[in-house]
Amino acid sequence: MSRVRRLLVQTLRDVSLAPAGATRGVFILGMHRSGTSALTGVLADQGLALLDGAIREPLDVAAPNPRGNLEDRCVRDVNEGLLNANGGTWDRPLPILQLPWLFRVRARQIVRRLMRMPSRWGLKDPRTILCWELWRDAEADRVGTFRHPANVVDSLSKRHPARHPPEVWEQTWCVYNSALVALYREQPFPIVNFDWSVDRYRRVVDRLARSLELRGNGDGFFDTEFRRHVGRDEFRDPRARELYEQLVAISEAEAEKLTS
Repeated sequence: MSRVRRLLVQTLRDVSLAPAGATRGVFILGMHRSGTSALTGVLADQGLALLDGAIREPLDVAAPNPRGNLEDRCVRDVNEGLLNANGGTWDRPLPILQLPWLFRVRARQIVRRLMRMPSRWGLKDPRTILCWELWRDAEADRVGTFRHPANVVDSLSKRHPARHPPEVWEQTWCVYNSALVALYREQPFPIVNFDWSVDRYRRVVDRLARSLELRGNGDGFFDTEFRRHVGRDEFRDPRARELYEQLVAISEAEAEKLTS
């Protein structure tokens, strides 16, 4: 074994070791503009710890998340870097066929930072669902969120008006949510529907927080302005309809488990 390879193996081994007193985490998974920020914020109000780098303020005056997207820049950069290394981007993702060691090391370093936090920690970046192999081995639970593709397409088209036509945004919605359903099929976990009524959303997420042993009582992050529905039940791609119906069925079953 070459010296460089030995060093690589040792580095991966070192960063894979859980620090003493490691805390368990939660991955918040879902497509952009699908309620990941709202879910993360509500869980943080209930006591979920986030990295100091999590963005808690709008990125600019016209920011679509008035209270910040709660994404850590380091996590976002690792995920986007892996997508780029495989020829894709967050909005035009391609399959992850290469997993360069540098990204694996950086992801494990981030997880070790999280595991040193004094309480249950959370990590949220929509790209994570596409880059799951980087994060799979972390000692963490999973929660997910989704939203009707028409609402996501409308939101992304307003945020990035010149980037893609609606049919491309819906294809991107299919890529993210196919990954979410596939991960759920491996091992079920709670997935919430961002299109639920406000009362039902709050009730289910409150039970979700309790199931994660979060004991806070805050509810200041959630804002009904997060949810602007276009009022259309349209699908441009039959795959989107099929995926959405699967996710609705999953979310109803998981909500029943949490609230029964």
